[in-house]
Amino acid sequence: MKRAINKIAILISVLMLACTRPAEEESLLPSESLFSVTGNSFNGVASDQTIVVEFNAPAVWTAQVLSVSSWLKADILHGQPGHAAITLAPRSDNFGTTSRTATLLVQIDGYESYSLDVVQQTASTDQISIRSKADEDGTITLKASLNGTEFSDTVWITSNTVWSLDADSQMDGILSFSHDSDPVNGVETTVPVVVRAAYSRFPSSSVEGAFYVKTADGKAVSQKFRAGAEVSVHQSPNRQKDPDERVSFELTDTTQAGVFSAGFYVDSNVRWHLADIPDWIETAQDWGADAVDVNNILPNGNVNQSRQFVALRVRQSSLGLSGRAESLTIRDERGQVLKTVYLLFAGVGVDYLNSSLAFPAEDPYGNPWGFEAFRRNVSDSPETFWKQIDREFSVTTSRPFSTVNDAPFHLMLVRADNGIPRRQQMHWAHVEMAGPASESAGGLYVTSLRIVANDRGDEDDMSGLTDPTLWRSAFVFLVPVSVSFDDMWNPDGTLRDRYSENMTLMSQKNDPDAAYFFGFNQVSNGDTVSVSAAGQSLDYDITAGSYTRCDLVIQSSSQDGTWHDVSQGVCSVSIRTAQDDIPEKIIFSIAPNNGERNPFTGQVVGSDRLLRIEIYAFIGDDADRKLLFTFYVAQPLNS
Repeated sequence: MKRAINKIAILISVLMLACTRPAEEESLLPSESLFSVTGNSFNGVASDQTIVVEFNAPAVWTAQVLSVSSWLKADILHGQPGHAAITLAPRSDNFGTTSRTATLLVQIDGYESYSLDVVQQTASTDQISIRSKADEDGTITLKASLNGTEFSDTVWITSNTVWSLDADSQMDGILSFSHDSDPVNGVETTVPVVVRAAYSRFPSSSVEGAFYVKTADGKAVSQKFRAGAEVSVHQSPNRQKDPDERVSFELTDTTQAGVFSAGFYVDSNVRWHLADIPDWIETAQDWGADAVDVNNILPNGNVNQSRQFVALRVRQSSLGLSGRAESLTIRDERGQVLKTVYLLFAGVGVDYLNSSLAFPAEDPYGNPWGFEAFRRNVSDSPETFWKQIDREFSVTTSRPFSTVNDAPFHLMLVRADNGIPRRQQMHWAHVEMAGPASESAGGLYVTSLRIVANDRGDEDDMSGLTDPTLWRSAFVFLVPVSVSFDDMWNPDGTLRDRYSENMTLMSQKNDPDAAYFFGFNQVSNGDTVSVSAAGQSLDYDITAGSYTRCDLVIQSSSQDGTWHDVSQGVCSVSIRTAQDDIPEKIIFSIAPNNGERNPFTGQVVGSDRLLRIEIYAFIGDDADRKLLFTFYVAQPLNS
């Protein structure tokens, strides 16, 4: 089972205030002569504006921005004696009805406080209005062209003065505008403007930003927009929205003997092609040719608006593989990955035809299932609080069997500690027959089975492999009878790929109403921690006695206020354990926030980063997940 490491963030604002000196000390020295500034006012549109405050600090200094809002940002807030320069910039446009003011306060040990009032003028004007097909938050969505190379939409600009169009600095080379008529001074006119975004210049597969309509005196109105590639993978050819969208497929035996195949449908509004195809896979529409370039481009260069079918099969020369779990990608014309499709081929067995090592076998989406015990009827006796496991599933074989001992497979339990498999075999659950085998199409047999947890106080409890007073967890595998426990492991003690890709967790706990909690010594639940733009490691000791079997969820805040998974490498996590394998420290390594460099313009695109790190009780089914702890990490853009 692939378990996504998700996100948690802690942010501690570090605003250091100068200590009050005792009354008997000499009065503070004046500081005004130490400072020089380049200005104290910003235009209403925030882009490409800075004010630099330079000074020679005779001693250690700290700074803070005083404001009812956070529209003004400073690049540094403390420093050592010597020359210093604080760069101020507006975080956002000011389209309010009036100007707004914030104060920079600098404190140098032994000197009077220095303050600078900074004003951002209003950009708002009633001389211009924009009419568009915007959603509730005022954002227009640009639509892809028929050839999938650009996105566009029309807005209607009404004014009684001449105006010009400008975009965010981050949109240089991406946005363009065209209109057939021009505004006239003193005459109210409405001009339709076509807004276009070139997909080849997008920094990723999607883009969000704003453009401005400006008057000659620098006033403006803004219009937010978004555009992006859409790609989805479906199991069904139905053109309606398919709730069964998936990206994992198992290549299974078809009605044609010896052919292991799978197929899926792809929708997209940009040009795509299939790439990174494993050498043991054929991608041909008629099975008669070798791998071909599969895409959605019509002969006239337009994008095929229909849902495109992609057919895959295992090459005949590769049927002897013992099993493969690999992936292929759907990429746009720039080579950027739009979607990753995971493929599983478990090999061809003589007796054991349950080819997916995921459990149970009939899961239609290739996903592992979690088995959380359900609660038994509770009487007055505390012993009956144990949650029980009794789940039915089925397997497919090439021959019938009447007892579990005669089956061509067996159950394997691997110890699970904090969601990590340990090389220790467990025995606290077993498989029972739930019904006789029934013959299906193709001469195969489907047999109903049950997985059942033993009563507490069993062999594993008595031998010390589990604690009878606590819950117990294991990863569940149904493997061919010829596979031993040792066969499942690499020499370094990690699970082999074909097993680690298909782990299914089974958990049983004694108290279904247990109160779980978690904590760190260095930070409290809900706190925010600041880290440097260059990256930083956060070492936190786990509070003794807290709940230690956890899921980590790490997410990043986007410009529209939503949370999404962070990209690989933004935050890595390592866990240190004591001798008894109980975690005692978690280290969050935050990567530098360097933004992304536009390969065409060389311009660095990015913003301040806010991460949210959540810790959930790791107890099996998502329905029972409990949020235990949350903190935030704030990191500025490395300028």
